[in-house]
Amino acid sequence: GQFNNGFYNSLVDRPWNRRTVPGGTQWQRGPTIMLNADMELAYNVVDATGSLLPGINRCGPVANPDDCAVSGDFGNLATTFANDQQAFFDAFSASLQRMVEVGYATGLSEVSG
Repeated sequence: GQFNNGFYNSLVDRPWNRRTVPGGTQWQRGPTIMLNADMELAYNVVDATGSLLPGINRCGPVANPDDCAVSGDFGNLATTFANDQQAFFDAFSASLQRMVEVGYATGLSEVSG
């Protein structure tokens, strides 16, 4: 794998189709899937309670979002990161530095692979 803005390119530049699976919803294009949490970075697919908005079966690309509205909160940022890898690197670097400086609360368990 390579660390780049490919996730954002995939999210905003091509369409995704909703699929109901045991336990919830996936968004699929070929063998690649996204979860509602991924899709919310660019599109409005769930309401404030986390329930899937009705009538949404296809999202994307951002330029022609089909059933979905582009997320006002994050859609512009997802598009920026898709179009500007350096902007993504800069934001990621600042966020990672902040997480390292702040650390995590005591009492949390480490997850081992």
